[in-house]
Amino acid sequence: LMDKIINNFIAEFPELNNLIDEDALIAKFIDKTKNLELHSDDTAFTTNKMESLKMTDYGVDCVRIEADEPLVAPLFEKLNYNTFWEDPFGWFIHKYNIEMQTKVHTDQKRNAVLIYPIVPKAYTIIYVDPADKQTEIYRHTYRCPTIINASIPHYIEDGNLEKIHFQISLFVNGTDWSTVVNENI
Repeated sequence: LMDKIINNFIAEFPELNNLIDEDALIAKFIDKTKNLELHSDDTAFTTNKMESLKMTDYGVDCVRIEADEPLVAPLFEKLNYNTFWEDPFGWFIHKYNIEMQTKVHTDQKRNAVLIYPIVPKAYTIIYVDPADKQTEIYRHTYRCPTIINASIPHYIEDGNLEKIHFQISLFVNGTDWSTVVNENI
């Protein structure tokens, strides 16, 4: 059994492994990532109007998935909705452009994200110092579904990497990271 890593940057939840049928999720949504509307920033991840988007500056295609989608509902059912100021929603994300590297960013509006790695299972998120954004302050390689602290500048070490993952945008009440870790799953 895996020892969970929980700190100010991430919280692992291995108990969420195998809650979704990854092959069925890919089969249902991969074709929906083609011919999407172009966007050049990450504001769409926080709007209730967007159903899908193509983010050319990240090399990703994304399809929004609601909590009632049967393929991901078991994951949403594990969340504690009493801790959110807005209902969470999901994204099927396909990073198709291996020449692109995810840029340093801080998520807008959402303060946490549940990442469910699919292909590959292991890749690395890197947090940087908010003051200079050049100094690495924490590095984590995904091993299982993980909630990340989205309010600290971070990027994914994913140059030369095609990847598929599912994520849930979380809007957690308050700013105390321990609330995110201890009360949401």
